[in-house]
Amino acid sequence: AAAVASHGGRRAGGTATGGARSAAVLGASNGGGDLPSRPSTENSLDEVVFTPIVPKAGQSAPALRGLSLRSVRKLRRRIEELCASGLFANDTVINGEKFKGTRSIASLTTAQLVYDWVKDPKVTGNRRLIDCPDIIDPNDVGPPTYFISHAWKSTVSKLFDTVEGFLASAAEDTRVWIDCIAVNQHTDTARDQNEADVAAFTDVMMACPGGMIDVIDVE
Repeated sequence: AAAVASHGGRRAGGTATGGARSAAVLGASNGGGDLPSRPSTENSLDEVVFTPIVPKAGQSAPALRGLSLRSVRKLRRRIEELCASGLFANDTVINGEKFKGTRSIASLTTAQLVYDWVKDPKVTGNRRLIDCPDIIDPNDVGPPTYFISHAWKSTVSKLFDTVEGFLASAAEDTRVWIDCIAVNQHTDTARDQNEADVAAFTDVMMACPGGMIDVIDVE
């Protein structure tokens, strides 16, 4: 997987496999624009100090729903347990496309995770996953530093591997914004909130001082 850090229309490429990372990190901004970039160095993330961005009055709720790396790791372990339990073992059809069942997070796609678990009313009711305190510790939720861009047809493990690899030296309370976690997925019972969450993507990106990390499937 490859990761790209970007903000305000400027992009800097790099890799995020294992613990390696070489993507440059661009400066913080409240409104985009042309931003200066740091040279790409092995320890660039260790040296960067991000200026927290205080949400403006009336800013959309999703812009406040970043998830800490500590909670990302906890969520990964929970999903691994769900896979082992057989929750995703059956083939499923999502938007007309067939997805093969699996018992491993290595082959579980984000689409399967959302449609077979996140959208289940027995799991989340009609709430965002990040708003379910029995799954996500509310103390791990807050304004994000990074916006994570990824494809739902790619695997959940690639998503987590990229985030954890790129931010290997970041503090555990560093927060990232991931759509399948922060956006209300209940298009039937919470359509208004779902549409408002999706419409807030630009607000969320502009509220992330660390910029955007693209999870790129190169296989």
